[in-house]
Amino acid sequence: MNEPLVTIIIATFNSSSTLKIAISSIIYQDFNNFEVLIIGDCCTDDSEEVVISFSDKRLKWSNLAINSGSQSVPNSIGMQLSKGKYIAFLGHDDIWFPNHLSTMIASIEKSYSDFVYSSTVLMHPQLNHTIIGQKNDFSELSFLNTNAHIPPSSWLFKKEIYAKCGNWLHASDTTFPIDVEYLKRIVANGFKLFFVDALFIVKFPSPWWGLYSMKNNFPQSKYYDLIKSNPLIAENIILKECANAFAKKYNDSDLNFYQILRLLVRSIYYFLINFYGIKRFPMNRILLFRKKYNLKGNRIKRGLTHKNN
Repeated sequence: MNEPLVTIIIATFNSSSTLKIAISSIIYQDFNNFEVLIIGDCCTDDSEEVVISFSDKRLKWSNLAINSGSQSVPNSIGMQLSKGKYIAFLGHDDIWFPNHLSTMIASIEKSYSDFVYSSTVLMHPQLNHTIIGQKNDFSELSFLNTNAHIPPSSWLFKKEIYAKCGNWLHASDTTFPIDVEYLKRIVANGFKLFFVDALFIVKFPSPWWGLYSMKNNFPQSKYYDLIKSNPLIAENIILKECANAFAKKYNDSDLNFYQILRLLVRSIYYFLINFYGIKRFPMNRILLFRKKYNLKGNRIKRGLTHKNN
């Protein structure tokens, strides 16, 4: 039996409603030579039943006995188990357009790259959407202030990268977001990266939506149905919402005093961090404390008010 060309890894935790939509967006791809490794982070809901309900042998479920508290462990296990030439990630509350995989595979092969990525729309409850991922600045400062943030749902890369870069770090072991830290390692190891100038992913940041607090009316359903019925119309609608959000932000921000002050303070903050060095004491400890504080706040926003076991 031939091995799959692509291994798709979904790290998930107790979000079966969004997981079902994410998997559906994979099944609906116009490329089908893949395996999907769904790694539960000690899920206690009906996520396993959702996976089984697809009756698709390409879907493989496993559930960790102990909750790790972040996607780093499930992602690492997925890469260890992967059989594909290429590896891709999909967030359990994100959606791919149907031509995502086929275009990304064509791009990585035509560009002779090791790693390709595309634009992602961060969907906002008030339609204040943002398009990210199109920047190619991978400097140390860019990593620090998240200008180099490229969501893993937009990644496709050769398995050789895992052989060289290894597992993801746990969130408590790095001052960077864990996906940014892994991308930082990829860049440091000299792999060739290539940007695919297209829109294939819509992402619903769980802190914005409080997804773990929701019981129904998940936003993914509306957009997935729209994408499935007509991808081109869906893309136009999403891009129009992005344009309206940009125009509103521009018109509302005739930069009053407080906005100017905030931008100035932010610029000085990152300049000082970069000048002093993020790895020097006590800056490394300060940044790690700040990150842990933000992680705790994001758990509450997501609706995960209880500490992981």
